[in-house]
Amino acid sequence: MSKEVVLVGGGHSHALVLRMLGMRPWPGTQVTLVSDVSHAPYSGMLPGHLAGVYSWEETHIDLRRLCAWAGARFIHAAAAGLDLPRKQLQLHDRPPLGFDVVSINIAALLYVDDTDLLPKANKTPKGNANIIPKKVNIKVNDSPPQTLVSTFSKPKPP
Repeated sequence: MSKEVVLVGGGHSHALVLRMLGMRPWPGTQVTLVSDVSHAPYSGMLPGHLAGVYSWEETHIDLRRLCAWAGARFIHAAAAGLDLPRKQLQLHDRPPLGFDVVSINIAALLYVDDTDLLPKANKTPKGNANIIPKKVNIKVNDSPPQTLVSTFSKPKPP
């Protein structure tokens, strides 16, 4: 019987887990990455991107391609909650996803109301309308939903 490992979010930690998986597969383990974006921004390169040094492609991790290389499944969906007793991840507009192990890495909390970096008018970093804040509501079992504010990049223009 295989173990189901579900990674929620395409942050740095999960990108490194997938890299390690690609270099050294885990026999008997199915790894699935669930992310509401297919390209994750690499925050270490954000200053260079804002300064115009790096392009969108250079500052984003292609999660679909990384999963394919690592032999993992990629599910493009937003997490809606966790049912810990049933070991299921609830997804928006999809059936729940079962797991043996779940890891949540949904991004750093970069949004601050009073910062000069995020003007109150549009809440985007100066000079880059591609980085926008996003509210994420997570509900665990019967608890009230918890709201986190995170940032993400708009999808790459066609």
